Amino acid sequence: MASRKRETRISVSDPSLLDRRLVSTAEGALPVYARVSVLFAHGWDDGLITQSYSCLNAEGKPRIMYRIAYDSGKEQETDLGSKDARLITAHSADTPRLHRKPSAQNNAGAPSTVVTNIPSPSRLAELKVPELRKMCMDIGLESKGTKKELTTILGRAHAAAKAMLSGLPLDGPAVTGEDDVAPDRRTTLAQHDRVSELEALVASLRSQLLAATAATEAADARAAEVPRLRQLVADREASLSESTAALAASVATAAQLRTALATSEAQAEGLRQQVSELEEREEELQLEMMELKGSVRVLCRLRPPKGSGSAPVAEATGLMSSGIARSLTLSAGAGAAPARTFAFDRVFDSSAPNEAVFSELRPLAVAVADGSRATVLAYGQTGSGKTYTMLHLQRMAVQSVLERVALASGGAPASVALRLAVVEVYNEKVGDLLAPESHENDKSLELRLGRDGNPYVEGVSWHPIRSADSAEALVGAASRRRATADNGLNERSSRSHMVMLYQLVSGPSELPAGLLTLVDLAGSERLSRTEATGSLAAETAAINKSLSALGDVMTAIGHKESHVPFRNSKLTFLLQPALSRGARVMFIITASPDRRPNTAGEERAVKQRAEKL
Repeated sequence: MASRKRETRISVSDPSLLDRRLVSTAEGALPVYARVSVLFAHGWDDGLITQSYSCLNAEGKPRIMYRIAYDSGKEQETDLGSKDARLITAHSADTPRLHRKPSAQNNAGAPSTVVTNIPSPSRLAELKVPELRKMCMDIGLESKGTKKELTTILGRAHAAAKAMLSGLPLDGPAVTGEDDVAPDRRTTLAQHDRVSELEALVASLRSQLLAATAATEAADARAAEVPRLRQLVADREASLSESTAALAASVATAAQLRTALATSEAQAEGLRQQVSELEEREEELQLEMMELKGSVRVLCRLRPPKGSGSAPVAEATGLMSSGIARSLTLSAGAGAAPARTFAFDRVFDSSAPNEAVFSELRPLAVAVADGSRATVLAYGQTGSGKTYTMLHLQRMAVQSVLERVALASGGAPASVALRLAVVEVYNEKVGDLLAPESHENDKSLELRLGRDGNPYVEGVSWHPIRSADSAEALVGAASRRRATADNGLNERSSRSHMVMLYQLVSGPSELPAGLLTLVDLAGSERLSRTEATGSLAAETAAINKSLSALGDVMTAIGHKESHVPFRNSKLTFLLQPALSRGARVMFIITASPDRRPNTAGEERAVKQRAEKL
């Protein structure tokens, strides 16, 4: 019967129009979410039924009103019983629910019924109490009670909505639940629920199918990469195999190298021990040799010739089986005085390098590092190489002293420090060659006697020495400030004696712990051979006087006289600590092998003075 009523919604006069009478009654009411087209004065307007409810008309009879959301943008209540309408699509609500509210058209305040979505009883059981209460409040029902009571209330509302949409009158018997619905209507509702479930299942399956298709496509793409990846893995495995073999070979080689290194280190340690023992023995032998040779030694060094073609006037002779020359022979040429030979502790020919000369000086540097006093004096005719020899020997001597001090400290901070002062004796005046520029014009310093009875230079500047380079720089600066002049024999003849004082001091009070004195004496020349006049003649006289006083001092020391005339000149007074008892002294006599006019006599005079030393 319900099917026949729904079929008669269509107007008999115009099959395309809905029957106005039927769609206004509960038996022929259109479902919520059905799309309809309604004829207005301006034309047809399509829309979606969002609500349907029952109310009483002016005659007191029930009728169905619809709220339609039109495509034109407006939403309004429409009485399809008074307008022509067409059904576009029919859509039955999934879960209708019943909501009663007063109708504006019901002047008696009769309840109206609004059909909205209410879950079925089977789904209501899955909801929680707060959700059930909110749902009851939304549709104006009692929201108090237990979950079972709330489920029962909502179930009755669901059944009432179903009955209304199925054409049952709202004023019929009370609906208590789905069990009160007629069997044929229950079957229709069950089928509708089943269709909804199947539609949801189909949608889920479609989604799963799309996901599976995408996964299959991704798997196919990855499968296409498999051959390339396999080849890549094979290449990497081959490379890894080669690397493993190379690593194994390297490990074996490293093991061999470690073994060889351990053996070499053991051998090196043994060699270092032997070297240390040999060095100690060498030092002992050198000190013993120095004791045997005496505290004063005189060496001679020949400067390389400046020209070629002429026979040298001086040459090393007295060659021993050890290769060491012990004498120097001077020849004046044809018609001159006969050749004469002078004996020395050792003579270095013109080919001897600075290192060979320093081999004789090394024991003195070691003795200074051990706390002794040593002095080296370079003496010779002007232009014979005194300054050149001393500047090179001082660098090697400083290096040897610093190495010896570092070795004695065993890697710990040294307990002693090396410092340097450079002075010159010019015209019997003592000047500081390393004084600050502000004191450069005030060069005259005084010699005072200290508490130990030895003289010292009052006000001289001391400079710390930490390397041979720093010492060389300071000595070079001092040499450039030294007094020089053209004496007719040499354009830059030294007109003063330069004294380099390397002192080892210990502790905050800087107690002396060793002294190395290096003296570059002024050039020796006879006044009659130079073109000196005036102040230059006075300088030459002062130089010869101080050199003569130095010879007298060395003679007195050699004869062990009770009085040594140190105070006869400023030079000997300054060198008193360096020449006194306990000090080791070495003279280096420099000579030129070149034949120069009127130089033979001067060379003989120098060698005779050296022989006297």
